[in-house]
Amino acid sequence: MIPFKHQTDIALQAYGLLKRYGMAYLAMQERTGKTLTSILVAEMSKCTNILVITKAKALKGDNDKDIVSAKGGWAGTLNLYLKVLSVNQVWKIPTKSYTIVNYESLHKVSGKYDLIILDEAHSKIAAYPKPSLTWNKVYAFTKGKPVIYLSATPSAQSHSQLYHQLKLCTFSPWAKYKNFYDWFTAYGIPEVKRIGGGQQIVVYDKCKDDLIQKIKDTLFISYTRKQLGFKVEPVNVKVYVEPSPYTKKLYNTLSKNKVIPANEFIAMVGEDYIADSVMRHRVGLHQIEGGTLKISDTQSIRLGNTEKIDWIKKEYGDSDSIVIFYHFVQEEFLLKEHFKNARILQGTSYAEGVDLSMYETLIIYSMDYSTAKYSQRKARQANMARVDDINVIYLLIKGAISDQVYTTVCENNKNYVDSYFINSTL
Repeated sequence: MIPFKHQTDIALQAYGLLKRYGMAYLAMQERTGKTLTSILVAEMSKCTNILVITKAKALKGDNDKDIVSAKGGWAGTLNLYLKVLSVNQVWKIPTKSYTIVNYESLHKVSGKYDLIILDEAHSKIAAYPKPSLTWNKVYAFTKGKPVIYLSATPSAQSHSQLYHQLKLCTFSPWAKYKNFYDWFTAYGIPEVKRIGGGQQIVVYDKCKDDLIQKIKDTLFISYTRKQLGFKVEPVNVKVYVEPSPYTKKLYNTLSKNKVIPANEFIAMVGEDYIADSVMRHRVGLHQIEGGTLKISDTQSIRLGNTEKIDWIKKEYGDSDSIVIFYHFVQEEFLLKEHFKNARILQGTSYAEGVDLSMYETLIIYSMDYSTAKYSQRKARQANMARVDDINVIYLLIKGAISDQVYTTVCENNKNYVDSYFINSTL
């Protein structure tokens, strides 16, 4: 695994930031080689004991089986590169000690480290206004240590997502601010929004972007697929599927009444579906589109409507050249009954850390509500050698929740939350 020139160049730049500021943020676009670039930085440094904290899927890699295989994510990349180091006399750098762990398994890690690498930094430690539980666990390792951050989407939803990320490093430019609220008085623009039931809440999404950009200009290194020479970029394709009369009936019943009586279900369950909150209301409507419904914590049912599945079969059959992303758990079992050859993946879990460039088409059966996941997922098929079109197909129903989610997340670059929910009928 010989580094590309851009990786070496960026690593040298990042190493300079690390020495000067005690931190560096590799905001490199998906598929441009952030993992190897950060290893190069670590190898350039005088640090000898490095802790890499990453997502579980990035830890395992593409094959989802073996963390030390050629396509085995972090461990695989590291092992292949160190093999190159051993025979490449140009790089006369002593081998470091690396510990690689996912965010959920930090409690299993002990020892002293002199450099911390935070992969996919936006995903587990970017919550605001209050830090996540994971943040506190990570801080136990980063306190007083230099930090390398990696993410293609550092602040996809809001620049407010940067505060707790950078606060993890003792040398943060925002170290003087004791908490998010203190920081927001200097960098934020308060806004009040009305949510379901007329309740007013303060949101912290808007920031003084010019002030934050000065920080990014100092500590962040950006690099795009276009700069690297990628010939094609993923293109969104919206497909509006016509809902069946049964789908319309269930959807409109829940929309109007916030209840679907049990006798309306083909499965003949013993419980009504009751939307006793805004979230349960919109999630129920969203699930109906895909043909499943979670009635309670212990019971999920298949509704019997398959119009999205029928569209896929008509256009692509059961091809091993397609990947189908789903969002809701029960959809996995439904899809696997109909498709034996297509690859079926959970869209949130597999939005990052996997290579899907060998597949012709990516189909979004149902999508989650995150802008960061959207950007990451969309890039899974990108590859520098690829010359054929990359189409990401979104299966939507006109005016339904799926349509609202797509507009909010994919077009307006905002997370889809209760305040964006518009209750409508089909």
